[in-house]
Parts: sequence; structure tokens; C-alpha cells
Amino acid sequence: MYENKRISSPQGSIFPKDDMSLGQFEFYSDALETVRTGKILLANAPTGIGKTAAALSILQESIPAGRKVIFLTTRDTHHIQAIQEIREMNEKRADALAALGIKKIKAIDKVGKGKMCLLKAKGVSKVVNCDVISMSCDYRRQNFPASDLLLSDPIDAETAVKLSIAKDYCAHYAALIASKDADVIVCDYSYLFDREIRKIFFQYLDVGLGNCDIIIDEAHNLADRILDLNTYQVDSEVIKESLAALSDLREICKEDKVLDSIESVASYIKTSLRPYVKILTRKSSYLGGEIELSSSEVKALLSWKEASVTDSLLRISEYVQFLFSQKENRPEQKISVDDLMQLSGVLCSAEAFLSGDKTIGLFFDSEDYKNFRLRAVPFDPAIIAKGVIHSAHSAILMSGTLPMKDLLIKQLGLDEKRVLKLDKETYPSPFDPLLQPVVICAGASSMKKDRNDKDNIDSFKKVIRDTASAVYPNSMAVYYPSYKFMELLKNEEEFPDFKHEVEIQGESNKHRKERKDRIEKYAKENVPFILHGIMGGSYYEGIDFRFNPFKAIVVAGFPISTYNASQKAYQRYLRDKFDYETAWKMSAIMPAMIRTNQAIGRGIRNERDWCASILVDSRFMMEKVYLQPHLRSNIQYVSVGGMGEFVSKFIKKMNGSNSDVKR
Repeated sequence: MYENKRISSPQGSIFPKDDMSLGQFEFYSDALETVRTGKILLANAPTGIGKTAAALSILQESIPAGRKVIFLTTRDTHHIQAIQEIREMNEKRADALAALGIKKIKAIDKVGKGKMCLLKAKGVSKVVNCDVISMSCDYRRQNFPASDLLLSDPIDAETAVKLSIAKDYCAHYAALIASKDADVIVCDYSYLFDREIRKIFFQYLDVGLGNCDIIIDEAHNLADRILDLNTYQVDSEVIKESLAALSDLREICKEDKVLDSIESVASYIKTSLRPYVKILTRKSSYLGGEIELSSSEVKALLSWKEASVTDSLLRISEYVQFLFSQKENRPEQKISVDDLMQLSGVLCSAEAFLSGDKTIGLFFDSEDYKNFRLRAVPFDPAIIAKGVIHSAHSAILMSGTLPMKDLLIKQLGLDEKRVLKLDKETYPSPFDPLLQPVVICAGASSMKKDRNDKDNIDSFKKVIRDTASAVYPNSMAVYYPSYKFMELLKNEEEFPDFKHEVEIQGESNKHRKERKDRIEKYAKENVPFILHGIMGGSYYEGIDFRFNPFKAIVVAGFPISTYNASQKAYQRYLRDKFDYETAWKMSAIMPAMIRTNQAIGRGIRNERDWCASILVDSRFMMEKVYLQPHLRSNIQYVSVGGMGEFVSKFIKKMNGSNSDVKR
């Protein structure tokens, strides 16, 4: 019989709970050792272990040493959780904090400026680029002592914005200013891994990175996020807004050189860039997808008879910053040059590419003659990651899905000698593996060559249909590798007894929240439903559904990245840097299995939950070694025809042995 042993929390610790699981204690101990020794910890800590509270306990080492803790996370819910843990430390560990010489931990929660801007919160302005261009804003300097308010008790960013509306101050600037006196700052990855934002952030922080201990939550996303943060894109909207900004600047500019630059950039967009986009659109449409620009095509993109467009864009940016930094005689009109900076980023990347920089690629794709994307994409996150992580006093990279440490070290360019306990594959899971069986069904394939095979597609449909029949009147989730594959398999009319929640491409935050609320309402009221989600979408990771809604999760296909032009170029770069096998694992297998582990994790969120996970694709047989270790201990193999019987037996067994658990 599985038993999750617990031990009392160490005396004198600021850890906010009375006891710990064995896995949590191991992680807690390693986190403290990491900070004491100035090391790097790659923590593969399974779901339910309590990573946030254990990691934040390093404050008991950082505060006495005079260092700040920077807690990086991409999810709003994880921001809130971190603040809650800190608040609980203050409430329950007053004696331990007093022994450190402080009354309470001072924390700041910082999300994107667009979510914290007072003008935007009031609905006054949609232009939110104050730090980038120092735009004219009366709330840039604080008159109200908002920092004292924010530091008096840990509050999340959403609460800080509500207070700012009531007291008429800018939560964005208040949080930045207060960061100087905070012990811990909870913020997005961009505050360390976006060069421009990092520079501004540390001006407010008033310390060096070497005087900081960093915690990176959901670290399996770090490499992709670094690449995203440093990708530049020009599309039809960027061109439209760039021309509008140039027109507005032309009206107020009094500097001849800047006026010349404005005319130069506007002329380049109209007479060079736009016509060239049409040429690339025809090529992209003919080839049926994304194309990689050759050296000659990049040269054509940069061809311009006058002075460098990138120099002109830099001069415009510097002028705008100067213009709006003036206390007197500054224009009332607020002008955004963010889109011009995207154009500048693409063109600067193009120049670097032509100078021989192999870490950058330029790509173009177009759905029609109105919508297109011209992207400058970096290939190597290590260029930024290793500089940031090794510059910090210590770093903890933690995730519930971090099973490939050797690949992550290569991907981020980390020095193995500084990594603590590299040989520790994982921490013990608090969950009973018998409550979370993993079933591999190798009788179908989502490979592109098999998607036109009717019998193959029917096999997927049968697994989903038979699983649904066995699960009813409970609920389940089906995760597909892409929207196109979902359309091949999904048939809502076949399951009239279920409500259906179908993920839609490009959903807004509002729609995602509404869908989450509906799902939790169904779960609370015992209404059977099926969630149809996408691996890589909004509902397969980083989201917890209350009331344990899922009794089965079907991963319908191996979630490998689309093999388009940018993916091919990325693999080519990795082959040149490492070798073929490493390139394939790093670019394809690692992301696919991280997504799989994350999707499985939606079914089990606490020790009393139970859920069967069904992986349908022959490739899972080959890559099962990359499942989380506690999942590998209970893998079973079932045919397409036997899936309904397996799930039915599992449901009956769980209902019989867990009569006190919500069905």
C-alpha cells in the first residue's frame, strides 16, 4: 500500500507549513544548499511536491546576506501563489523572521506594465509603452507614498492595480520604485531575459545581478521563452502603426536630421518594404507555407539607396526618448514607437545575418495577400541564458517536467561544474502511481504520412469514443497535437451526453478565464464534459482546474513541433553546434515529451485525485523513458480494441476503493 510519509518542518525555518513530504524536504534542503554555496540547481520536482513554498524558503539565507530573491514565473496564478506563500511565512513564522532581524518579508509582485498601468486600468489610454520611450505621463513620478503601501503587506499585482485606481497612483511605477526596498520580487521572465527590460529593471533595483538569488518557475519553458522575447516581427499591423507614428512625429518634430530620418523610414516602408512583401507573399503562397530567406533575399530586404534605415530608426527612437523626457515643452500627444522598434529589430537582425551571424534566421509566411509575418528568429537561448544565470549569486530552475537535465544544460549553455546534484533525476512524488496509470496505445500514428489513412484515423476515434463511454458520467480531456488534427478527430455530435469545451486558436485572456470558470462549474455540479485542448495551447500546462474534473486524459497523437522552415533551420543550427542526435532530441523529442508530461499533470493535482492517462501513438513506445520517473513505474500497454474495457475497470476500481472521494 502506497504511503506518502511526512516529516515535521525544520525548527527555525521560515517554511510556512507545519510538515513536509519527503520529496519536498529533499528539494527544500537542496535549495538552501544551492544558495549557501552559490550554485545552480536543476530541480525536476513532480506536481504536488510544493515547489513554491520550498524554493521561497531560501529567503532565510538571502535576507541575512543582503541579497534579493527574484522569483520568475510566466503564469498569473503562480504570481498569486508565490505572494500567498510569502504572506503565510509572515503570519506563521514571525519568530523565525525575528531571528533573522526582520519583522516581515517585503515582497513586490510585478506583471507586465500593460496590466498595471493606471491610465489603461481607468480606460483612458490604450498606449502603454512608458518605460520604452519615456512617454509623457503624470504618474511616472510618485507623489503618493505607494511604495510604503505595497511593501506593508505582500499583495498580488491585481490587488495593487485596484488600490491604484482608488488612490490615484500608478501601480507599475510604484512596484518598480518599491523593488529597491523589497526582499523578493515576483515577476515575469522578461525582467531578466529581455535585454532592454533587464536594464531598466536593475536601474530601479539598484543592485547587481551578482547580489541576487533567482528562482525560475516552470523552467522547462525558459529556452523557448528566451527565443520568443528576442524574436522580432513585422506584419501588416506593424507597418500600419509605424506609418501612423511617423506621421504623428512629423507634425511635432523640429530637428532637421530627425525629419530626414522620418522621411527616409517612411519612404523605405512605402517604396521598398511593401513591394518586397508582395514578392515574398507570392513565393510563400506558391510553396504553400513558411519560407526561409536566403542571403540574396535578405540583401534585397535591406537594399536602400539612401542612409541606413536602421540608423534612421535609432535616431528616431533617441529623439522620441529625449522629446518626452522634457519636463517643460513636452508634447501632450502620446506617440508609440514600439512598432518601429519591431521593424528596427528585424532590420538589425538582417544586417547581423549578412555579416555572418549564424544564430539568426529570417522567415516569411503569408495566409493571404493581406496577412503576413516577417520574423527575425534567434536560434540559441544560451547566448542570453548563460550570461544571466551565471551572473546571479545562485539560481534554482524548477519544474514539474524537467526530466532531461543533460539536454537542458547544453541548451542553456550552463557550466556543469556549477550545477548542484546533477545526478539526482527527480524528487519523490507525493502521489500514488496506482492512482495515475499511464496507458500507451501503439495502434495509431499522428505522423503526417498517416493522417490520410482512414483506418488509422478511425483508431484514434475509437480510443476516444470507447474512453468516453467508459468514463461517463465522469469527465475527461482530449489533447491533440494541433488544431488541424483536432478537426480530423473531434465529433461533438457523437457524444451528446457530454458538454464540450473546445479550445479556439487565439483565445483572449477573458475567454480563457470564462472557459476555465465553466469547466470548474461543470466539475462542481457533476456535469459530464469533454475538454478538447491543444498541446502547446492554453489548457495543457500551468493551469489547475478545481474539483478534480478529469478521470481520463487522452493524448491523441505525439505532440511534435510542426516541421516548417524555421524548425528546419533551428535543427540545422543545432546539428552544426552539437550533433544530429542531440539536435533531434533538443528540437523535437524534448518539447514533445515535456508537453506530454504537462498534459498528464492536469489529471492529478493532489494526493486523493485519480486519473488514467492514455497516450495514443506508436512513438510513445520509443520515448517513454522521458516520462516522469513516478509515471514510468505504472505504464501499461493496451490495444485500440481493449481501451474501453481497461478504462471501465479502472473507473470501477477507483469508485469502489475511493468511495469517500468525489467521483
